[in-house]
Amino acid sequence: MNFDDLENFDAEDSAISMFDDEGNESAYHMLAAKNSDGFLYMLAEADEGEAEVAEVLIFKCADSEAEEMVFELVDEEHESFETAFSLFKEDMEKHGIEY
Repeated sequence: MNFDDLENFDAEDSAISMFDDEGNESAYHMLAAKNSDGFLYMLAEADEGEAEVAEVLIFKCADSEAEEMVFELVDEEHESFETAFSLFKEDMEKHGIEY
């Protein structure tokens, strides 16, 4: 998949599914995608139905060469956290996401 395609995604088609290492499926809505230093980062909101507070996560594409893209969670302990957080700071403010 081309990084440019994800950076210019249509918000109407932002629903995605991701699978963890055990094969469990989780649904997300992609809020934004950015390319930095050859890596794709994605800001996504967990699709938890009627939940009052949505969980928003940042992912980094760890392998774009595989048949399906492989993403890793970027949490506060991740080596790319500062980069990823700075990429999405404006997007988080735009969507009213508290951080």
